[in-house]
Amino acid sequence: MIENVFEKRVAGIEPFSMLDFGENLCGIIFFNNCNYHCGFCYNLKLAQGAAKTLPAEEVITFLNERRGKLDGIVFSGGECTVWGHRLINDIYYTKNLGYKIKVDTNGSNPGIIRHLIESKIVDYVALDYKCPRDKWPLFMNSEKQFDNFIETLKLLQESDIPFEVRTTVHTDITDESDILSILRHLESIGYKGTYFIQFFFPTEETLGNVNKEMRHFDTEKIKSETIKVKYRNKEGNPPV
Repeated sequence: MIENVFEKRVAGIEPFSMLDFGENLCGIIFFNNCNYHCGFCYNLKLAQGAAKTLPAEEVITFLNERRGKLDGIVFSGGECTVWGHRLINDIYYTKNLGYKIKVDTNGSNPGIIRHLIESKIVDYVALDYKCPRDKWPLFMNSEKQFDNFIETLKLLQESDIPFEVRTTVHTDITDESDILSILRHLESIGYKGTYFIQFFFPTEETLGNVNKEMRHFDTEKIKSETIKVKYRNKEGNPPV
């Protein structure tokens, strides 16, 4: 076993999901800490790196006991790539158990994504496209992080790894014009995958204290001739 695999960085496990990895039955590993400050984020302790972590042995036992029962494992967060090469070791360990690997990322660490692609140890990536560049300060103080995101998007676009691009919408932060701006950019680079729009799920507390109720988001305004748009959490979009 790789030394210190999963040590002091996993904040939770979802043992079974049929929704998070295509047609694959999967488990989800949630990594502590995030380098963004999304106002609609509902898992404050996880995002701030303050969540209690699980013993590594518990994660390892879970992975070994679910062999042959689950198809894949999703590495999520927080932002799992903030753990750098420790994350890569965790993925190697999991891949060697026979699991397919999905990584959820905000794209802020392109070097890690490059390593996963070149090592052929990732099977699917979900990339969060938070907002157009002009709204970046709402999510991250560093302009460099947007450049990192663009580099990650380019890496995935040039690879043969299946991936999706997705945006979470809370209308306090993101409006229809922002989504259209993202779509136009994706069209300009020849993105051929599905673009997923995920509506905010109301919770009691959020990182940026956004309204629990958002205004109606007009999906009729969101159109693309070349990119398929799908919606998740439609119940989060209030009626007109």
